[in-house]
Amino acid sequence: MATKELLSEFQKHKIDLVLVQEPNTQNTNRILGYPLQATIHQVGNNSKPKTGIVINNKTLYTKTLDNYTNSWMTSIQVQLDKTQLIISNIYIEPNTMIDEHIETLRNLLKDYEHLPLILAGDFNARHTLWHDRIVNKHGELICELINDFDLQIHNENSPTCITDNGNSIIDLTLSNSRATPHIKQWNSKGPLSGIFDHVYITFEFSSKNIPHRTPFSTRKFDEKKADWTKFHKHFSADRIKKLTKQLGKANNPRKIDQIIRQFTRSIQNAAYHSIPIIKTSPYLRRCNWWDDELRCMQIVVRNKSKKAPGIDCITNGMLKQIKSLISNFLAKLFEKCLNIGYFPKQWKKGALTIFPKPNKADLHNSKNYRPITLLSSIGKLLEKIIQTNIQNYLIETKKLNSNQHGFVPEKSTITALFEIKKKILNCKADRLTSILAIDFTGAFDNADWDIILQNMTNLNIPSYLIRIISSYFHNRQIIFTYNKHRYSKTTTHGCPQGSPLSPLLWNILINNLLDTFSVNNASIFAYADDITIVCSGKNIKELHNTILTALEHVNTWSISNNLTINFNKTNILNFHKKSFLLLLLLMII
Repeated sequence: MATKELLSEFQKHKIDLVLVQEPNTQNTNRILGYPLQATIHQVGNNSKPKTGIVINNKTLYTKTLDNYTNSWMTSIQVQLDKTQLIISNIYIEPNTMIDEHIETLRNLLKDYEHLPLILAGDFNARHTLWHDRIVNKHGELICELINDFDLQIHNENSPTCITDNGNSIIDLTLSNSRATPHIKQWNSKGPLSGIFDHVYITFEFSSKNIPHRTPFSTRKFDEKKADWTKFHKHFSADRIKKLTKQLGKANNPRKIDQIIRQFTRSIQNAAYHSIPIIKTSPYLRRCNWWDDELRCMQIVVRNKSKKAPGIDCITNGMLKQIKSLISNFLAKLFEKCLNIGYFPKQWKKGALTIFPKPNKADLHNSKNYRPITLLSSIGKLLEKIIQTNIQNYLIETKKLNSNQHGFVPEKSTITALFEIKKKILNCKADRLTSILAIDFTGAFDNADWDIILQNMTNLNIPSYLIRIISSYFHNRQIIFTYNKHRYSKTTTHGCPQGSPLSPLLWNILINNLLDTFSVNNASIFAYADDITIVCSGKNIKELHNTILTALEHVNTWSISNNLTINFNKTNILNFHKKSFLLLLLLMII
């Protein structure tokens, strides 16, 4: 009866998938009562399921995550347009939560931290953080999990379990920072016809027009509404005395880190019991841009520890060890740099290293080497912050040409190839078609700084960002060590390969080519410095003229932007069997 009532609801409202706790199994190891065509994810291995995920929308591609599916937990991967969504359905019986539960949830959150992830279900966890009246052991453990992984609570101030003995909020909907902006219309509805003692919860996950960043703020608690008396009550002075005593015996980094974590949690615990959480909407434009930059900094600090450092020899691994000690200092330092438009001198020095290009036999030819600039790890934090601000502005204002697929959020070589293929197929239907693949000689190395700055001005990029890019370019040095000799050179052009800013600065340079390209029967596409032009014509002569006109346009643009086409690597690929009557002759000025 209960399952039929539930089926009626999600058919009526066209629900795509349902997270079920304590499903009907009728003493079997299978979830029963759902349509045969429905896909049901549940634990296997002859274990009785306490959770399951029912897929009602047959068009969804879903996959069970076996490592995170067991009797109390069902986890799936849902394929979205350009990424995957992780959903985990939880049921933990009252007063049974143990370390295994928390450790499994922690591992899930760590393994899929780079994907949008939703945790939902009946945790039997009560805490004032999600507006329940009391706090139980489950609640304390889940509260700590929420704090450690910066999870968003979507529950509102309404009970999820309604019984004769009282109401409680034990069914939670949690999400990580990558999923939070896409969750909307969260709603809890009363128990179905008195059959259930739990409400049923609905929400939408939107995969269209996905925001490119999640607003972040270090200001989490609404101190204007704080109950400071309660705060002092929950902040244990005895606990702090104990931690202070432990510091005297702390003789290694691991122990010190452990003490710091306990100290932090003591303060956070008091705050959670006495200060309301600030409610923020991911859809509102934030006025304070600095929160996002600080978040960006924290992300970059988590870069791979084995990344080669700059000439200061400070590695990402070192920064990870002390990030809690330096974050405030770096935040203020970076803010000052942005405000006055100054990129520090010592971060503009790069150690130059060279690698042989693949399949190049003549290693005496300097052109057969690829230069990589090793930059300061700290300086790259500031670069990433600048890059994020510029990129977000270009995306929000739609100033970046949509035909650029390189180093652009939600775009890749796959999207570039898809668009090129689609254009080729459309043209081939009734015209002769060829593609022109253009290569620039030393594209990144020869990028003109003055032209980049002028393009930034033309794109109306905020002046404080233009000022700091101008400073970033000024007096840059590369240092090269060879045979125990050290050589230094001041650079006057080029985007250093190895810099987080370089791909974006190149995109700003070449954006003008994409915007101004207007050749009949020709469409231009870019992946960073790789240019592809799809050309077509009703006959071989018209196609020849189209290719020549497109090549002339790009050549004229490259000359005016101090770049050179590498004609030895520029190729034509034909999708027809006709022969060109004339050679492609281009006058090089």
